[in-house]
Amino acid sequence: MESLSKEISRKIKMLRLSKGLNQQTLAQRSGLARSYITLLENGKKMAAVSTLALIADALGVGVGEFFEDAESFLSPKIAVSRHLEV
Repeated sequence: MESLSKEISRKIKMLRLSKGLNQQTLAQRSGLARSYITLLENGKKMAAVSTLALIADALGVGVGEFFEDAESFLSPKIAVSRHLEV
């Protein structure tokens, strides 16, 4: 399984290409530097959530699209285990 960082990097590039955008256009739309987009796509940098939101908006997708399984991201199943001491 890929690390989360690599998965996000891969998804940014995949979504950009699927929209027919080059890195410069994505950079302009998101307000980021083209060199930063390159670093993100190559897995050299990890974007903050606020940066992912800018990129998602520029691509016309939700932030959840950057994660391996967007459906489970939107509807996470969280198990809570409580140990009570008596």
